[in-house]
Amino acid sequence: RAALGAFVLGAVVYALDSALFFGSLERTSAPLASLVHYAHLVLVVGVAAMIGRERLTRRRLLALAGIFGGVALVGGAAVSPDLVGVGMALGSAAAYAVYILLSDRLLRDADPMALAAYLTAGAATSFFVAGGLLGSLGTVGGPEGLACLVAAALVGSVFAVTSFLKGVRLVGPSTASLLVTVEVPVTIALAAVVLGQHLTSPQLAGAALVVAAIVGMQLRRRP
Repeated sequence: RAALGAFVLGAVVYALDSALFFGSLERTSAPLASLVHYAHLVLVVGVAAMIGRERLTRRRLLALAGIFGGVALVGGAAVSPDLVGVGMALGSAAAYAVYILLSDRLLRDADPMALAAYLTAGAATSFFVAGGLLGSLGTVGGPEGLACLVAAALVGSVFAVTSFLKGVRLVGPSTASLLVTVEVPVTIALAAVVLGQHLTSPQLAGAALVVAAIVGMQLRRRP
């Protein structure tokens, strides 16, 4: 039952999340799309608190406020943002929130490695079918595109999904979602070096606010 649930979750929700996010990357910069995507946090943390999965502490509320303040600063300071691209990033965030919450439920009866295998198989099936119908399966951008595709599959999907699901099991869905925002500085740095996409000063301040909120949430109180 968990295997079937993971496959369907991957084929529908995870595939939708990925399709919308990559669609947003075509229309906006990588840092902007990545930061807007973190709107999923309010759904994950809120629902996890409502169902009693995790406590909604004052520190967690402050972290959420900092994260969304930073995301708003990044989005608001964008020069002529593509509203469709931003909307796709928000849609991706909603799908990602559903994926995290349902994964948390499935992980009670399944191993993270096995769950990741079924989930990615489901997503791959959806993309193979969609690519076949659209005639885009062979459009990979030559040897360079193929190398990027393999690297993205191994690092960005197999390793990342398995590690994240293991984290959800160990620390819960909202904490795992908050911790994964370490992606923010990594995305900004790689986008600048590899793609030549740079944030403005106000946007960098917003990104710093996101990172500071995460660090502040993880600091232990002194006894």
